[in-house]
Amino acid sequence: MENTERKQARARILANLAGILVCDAGAEPVRLVVAEAGGSVTLPMHPDLEEAGHWSFAAPRELDPVVEISVEHLESGTQLLAEPDGVEADRWLAYHGSTPPMCRLVSLAVVFARYADDDGRTRVAEDVLTPNPLRAHVPALCKLLNADKAKLADACARVAGVRPQSPVAVGVDEWGVHVRSAFDVLRLGFEEPAMDEAAARARVGEVLGG
Repeated sequence: MENTERKQARARILANLAGILVCDAGAEPVRLVVAEAGGSVTLPMHPDLEEAGHWSFAAPRELDPVVEISVEHLESGTQLLAEPDGVEADRWLAYHGSTPPMCRLVSLAVVFARYADDDGRTRVAEDVLTPNPLRAHVPALCKLLNADKAKLADACARVAGVRPQSPVAVGVDEWGVHVRSAFDVLRLGFEEPAMDEAAARARVGEVLGG
C-alpha cells in the first residue's frame, strides 16, 4: 500500500504543476516543475515568503486541493534558499516562461504529500518524488512528440480539451506528457505507466492517436 500511495501522489503532483504556495507570511499562486532526479521541486518565490522556512503547495487550489505537498529547505539548518542548478532552471523556463516580477527561482525539498484517493480517503505519503525513470530519454521522446505539431495539437484537444496553436512537448515521465501552450502547461496522461523507453514510445504513439 505504501508504494501505491507514493506512486499515486507522484502522479497527482506531475499532473498539477500550478497551485498556491502557502506559509505563515502569506500565499501566492505559483507554477513548479519536479526535478528529474527526484526529491525536490523548482518554483518562483517572492522575497516576502522566503524567510518562512516551511511552506505548503496546494494544487490546483488551496481549498479542496487534488494534492498538497509540504516543502522545506533542501538542507536542514541552511539560512538561504537554494537556487536550482542550470538544468532545472532551464526546465522551469521551458515549461512556464519568464519568472514573475520580484521573484527568483528556488529549489525546495518535498517532505510529504497528502491527497484524497478515489474513495475520498485522505492519504499521506513520503519520498514521493522518486527519479523520473525516463529522464535519459526525455529529449528523444519530446522530439518524437514535436515532429508533427498538428498531431500534437489534435492530442491536446482530445485529451485536455484545448487545441493550442503552437504546442511544444517539454517533458515526459512515466505517467504522461507535458505540453506547453500559449497560456498553460497541458497534461496528456498515459493509460498505463511507462517505465522504460520502449514502453514510453508506445504510450507516446497512443497519445498521438497512432
